[in-house]
Amino acid sequence: MLFILPVLFLLERFYFFIADRFQIIDKPNQRSSHAYITRRGGGIIFPAAWLIYAAVTGFELPWFTLGLLLIAFISFLDDLKEVAVVPRISSHALALLLAFYDLGVIDHFPWW
Repeated sequence: MLFILPVLFLLERFYFFIADRFQIIDKPNQRSSHAYITRRGGGIIFPAAWLIYAAVTGFELPWFTLGLLLIAFISFLDDLKEVAVVPRISSHALALLLAFYDLGVIDHFPWW
């Protein structure tokens, strides 16, 4: 399992290269919390890490994984170009329901 850290590091470095190449950056303005140009979308490493974990464990939580990928997709689109509130909230709510289903939360609270 120790090989996963260098793989994730290399994936993140590759993404930084892609972000620089295609100008996936955030330029600071007066309301920004940062003072320098910052790459956007670096959080893509988290779903990549989950996919590696899921592949190693045999995809035991397929609906959770689908929800995570849905959130990653809509968030990455939002980094590229602003996505309206309704699609973002809807995709997050659907992902939450998928996670609840896969983790058995809905079975414990049938009144939902």
